[in-house]
Amino acid sequence: MFLKRISMVGFKSFADKVDLDFAPGVTCVVGPNGCGKSNVVDAFKWVLGEQSAKSLRGHQMLDMIFNGCASRKSSGMALVDLVFDNADRTLPLDCDQVSVTRKLYRSGESEYLINKEPARLKDIRELFLDTGVGTSAYCVIEQGKVDVLLQSSPVERRAIFEEAAGISKYKVRKREALRRLERTEQNLLRVADIIEEVEKRLRSVKLQAGKARNYQAYDARLRELRSVFSLAEYHRLTLEMDRRRADADQASDGVTGLRTRIDVSETESVRLTGETDRIGADLAVVENGTLQAQSQITAHEERVDAAGRRVVEERDHLARSQERLEAQQRRREALTAELARLQEQTDRLEAQAREQAELIQELLGQDRVLAGELAQAQALLEDEKAGVIELLRRTSHLHNEIGRLETHRDSLEGQHGRLAQRDAQIAAELRELLERKSELEARHAEIEALIDTEMRPLEEKKAEAARVHGLRADLAREITTARELRSGLASRKQVLADLEQKMEGVGKGVRQMLAAKTAAEETNRGLESARTEVRGSSIESGRTEVPGSLACIEGMVADLFEADLIHALVVEAALGDQDQYLVVRTGEAFLSDPAGFDKLAGRLTAICLDRLPPVVNIRDFSGYPGFVAAALDYVRFPEPLDQLGRHLLGKTVVVESLEAARAIAAQDTDGHRFVTLNGQVLEPDGRVIVGPPSSRAGLISRKSELRDIDQQLVEFERRVVTLTDQLNRTEAEADHL
Repeated sequence: MFLKRISMVGFKSFADKVDLDFAPGVTCVVGPNGCGKSNVVDAFKWVLGEQSAKSLRGHQMLDMIFNGCASRKSSGMALVDLVFDNADRTLPLDCDQVSVTRKLYRSGESEYLINKEPARLKDIRELFLDTGVGTSAYCVIEQGKVDVLLQSSPVERRAIFEEAAGISKYKVRKREALRRLERTEQNLLRVADIIEEVEKRLRSVKLQAGKARNYQAYDARLRELRSVFSLAEYHRLTLEMDRRRADADQASDGVTGLRTRIDVSETESVRLTGETDRIGADLAVVENGTLQAQSQITAHEERVDAAGRRVVEERDHLARSQERLEAQQRRREALTAELARLQEQTDRLEAQAREQAELIQELLGQDRVLAGELAQAQALLEDEKAGVIELLRRTSHLHNEIGRLETHRDSLEGQHGRLAQRDAQIAAELRELLERKSELEARHAEIEALIDTEMRPLEEKKAEAARVHGLRADLAREITTARELRSGLASRKQVLADLEQKMEGVGKGVRQMLAAKTAAEETNRGLESARTEVRGSSIESGRTEVPGSLACIEGMVADLFEADLIHALVVEAALGDQDQYLVVRTGEAFLSDPAGFDKLAGRLTAICLDRLPPVVNIRDFSGYPGFVAAALDYVRFPEPLDQLGRHLLGKTVVVESLEAARAIAAQDTDGHRFVTLNGQVLEPDGRVIVGPPSSRAGLISRKSELRDIDQQLVEFERRVVTLTDQLNRTEAEADHL
């Protein structure tokens, strides 16, 4: 690998594009002072990620952009491109030529490119690790650097030697790993807090689940009681209905007899009704004659009484009429005398009224004449008043107008002088503005041409920005989905780890033995550690060994046998309860303490490796229809346990279905066991184990799932990191666009 070319545009003194080609054999750049040698070195270091402006002989990073001169305007961007020959594949990229680019804009935005693809500064530094290429590496020896190397301290020289030896890459990775471990510890603390909170919730959920189970039990009991009550009620109602039906039949017979008696009674009633109607008709005729006679008698009596009353009334009326007549005659005479008196008085008053009317008419005529004269006098008076007021108003207005005109005259004289001066100024400004207008029109034409030139790249950038924004949204969604899946796997892993730690599904005896062994080993390790810290003390003499009955325990079969998750169900079905067997190296050591077995909380089964019989007559069924694999092909175990694996699964064959197992077993004479893919087992002694898998937690499945989850978590973590890096690059590109 060697540097092939450097391209610089707008970097420091390189305003135009400059390409420096370094053919094989070129090892240095020489020239007079001020020709730009140091700028070439600065460009090289700048592309490789130098972040200190002082190291690049500037005050700030924007000093790297060409700032203009008297004859050239400043650049808007600095770009440097390094091209390396990678024919020997020193750089971990599958291409013969590697291009590394850095851009810096006036806005302060910066970006890195590797082979024209966006990259991070971290990617560039990792790319050149262990190659000797870097900002402070020995690959570039600038002016005065030889003296610095010779006068450097041993620590500084060591950094150069480590870079040359390729150690710095691993130190960088170590620091990165330590940072990741710190972040992981922080995440673990947060996860512990989350687990504690979830456990609190889990307790409440367990209480709710208990209440739900109690409710289901009570609900089932209630339904059962309701069913019993309904049956009893149905039986009672059936008996009641039969009794009521008998009563109804008896009542129906009584109703029939009553209806017969009613018919007889109705016939007699009809006959009696005819007799009654006939007698009633005769009685009605007699009664009508009686009523007519009585009405005639009553009418004659009433007419006689009325005639007598009328005679008395007429007599009274006649007497009253005579009295009224006499009173009317007396009143008429009085009224006649009064009428004569009033007539005389009326004539006298009419004469007086005529005299008063003539006087009123005369006075009204005089009043009309005086009213006309008064109106004329008032009209003349009002006209005179209005004239005087108008004269006063016009006089005041004229005085005001005269004062205003005099003030306006003085103002116009002063304004005339100012306008003359302003006219001269405006003429000068007009000439300047016309000249400025010509310049601006020319500048406007240039700007319009520039706008027309830049519009197409602008539209392309807008389209690119829209694409990048869409890509960023897709990456954000993918990261969210991956994190949710990772969180679900972590929760599932925690549950399985808790079950594994608590040895859920393991017999009490096996659990007690394994716990005792673990406790003894931890105690022994603690004493060994104490002896290491305090050498020669009394503690060293108190050596504690793990009892022989525990030291010979290798573990459970489920701990020693591994299987892929897809094969775990078949392996568990093939092993059955044997996955909880304790594996011990020697039976004599295990049975050396028989008194301890009486304290076990439950029964256990141990397999002694030194007492295993040889497995013979293992037959190959690979050519038979329905054959899938030998059970041993699905498990992994340490090499010393090969005899145990053959003992437990050597004569176990995995087949497709129970029918295939029966067909192959019919031709087997060596006592092989057959297990189907869904967990059904056909034993050589005639026993058949069918049905769904056991509801207890499968130990091998649990361990296989834990391993599978660990792999998936690593893959998801790697995917999240990759997507996050892509998202960061996309966001940087989007912000830049």
